[in-house]
Amino acid sequence: MKYLMRASPTIGGAATAKAAESAYLEQRSPNYPLELFREMYRNVPGKRRFVGFSYIFANDTLIYGRSTFTNETPAPPDFQFEGPAPSMSQRIDGVGIIASRWAIIFVSLQDFSGENEIEELRLTLPEDWRLEYYGGSGKLLNGTMLRVKFSSVRRNNYAVLAFRTDGVPDSLNLRVTVDGYTYQLVHSPST
Repeated sequence: MKYLMRASPTIGGAATAKAAESAYLEQRSPNYPLELFREMYRNVPGKRRFVGFSYIFANDTLIYGRSTFTNETPAPPDFQFEGPAPSMSQRIDGVGIIASRWAIIFVSLQDFSGENEIEELRLTLPEDWRLEYYGGSGKLLNGTMLRVKFSSVRRNNYAVLAFRTDGVPDSLNLRVTVDGYTYQLVHSPST
């Protein structure tokens, strides 16, 4: 995988985030960042977590999905994004790696209805996280809660975030707002 050459499992950071972003933009599929992070995870030294989530919405309401937030497994989980549903109005897929000194999170947000109803992505930052890189189709708003606002006319959106960290948190507060309702994307750690 050519993107893996630009990614660094030992230092993470902007180069790896840009490799995930390039993979997504070239193929227009979240599966490429998923495969990149899955390969990288095997070589990340020290304490680490693998994050994955996939949700399907119908009529702007969550109907089903899954998430994983691993506890330092030696290999990444066999996590897959949900398959398409005939009546879906939106789908949100994401993947990430959190290591002791860095974290990278990629999120794909697609709306299949007439107007984009995916309003914003919110991440409550752990105290010791510092944003190192943002790439995406939304407007980044900084603060104690990092927010990415999306246009109502753009229906295929994404966000890739790279952070400097000091330790691996026990949870991740990542939420999305769809048609005025907010949903938690990552749930408590699983084994």
